[in-house]
Amino acid sequence: MRVELSVQGGFGPLALRPTYVVVEAASLDPADAAELGRLIAGARLPTQPPRRVSGMPDVFTYRLAVVGPGGSDPIEFDDVSAPPEVRLLVDFVNRTGERTVP
Repeated sequence: MRVELSVQGGFGPLALRPTYVVVEAASLDPADAAELGRLIAGARLPTQPPRRVSGMPDVFTYRLAVVGPGGSDPIEFDDVSAPPEVRLLVDFVNRTGERTVP
């Protein structure tokens, strides 16, 4: 299983270039792998509708996908509308994942 996160947006000329972070569950230690599984289950990603606040300037937008044997079903949201359970997963991915170049 792999979790992919892309982030883009921000404030005007200081807006971030897209950032991509990937976590491979197989590369984590057992405790972190268990935590990742718990956070994925808690986020209930397949049931989350897209959540983007239109017209809101300078927000960060996210695309999050959990990739497994059956493929992936990514969700999109922004930093204003992200539910708390999804934010926990995003924080974990940012903390433990490997940043990649687009």
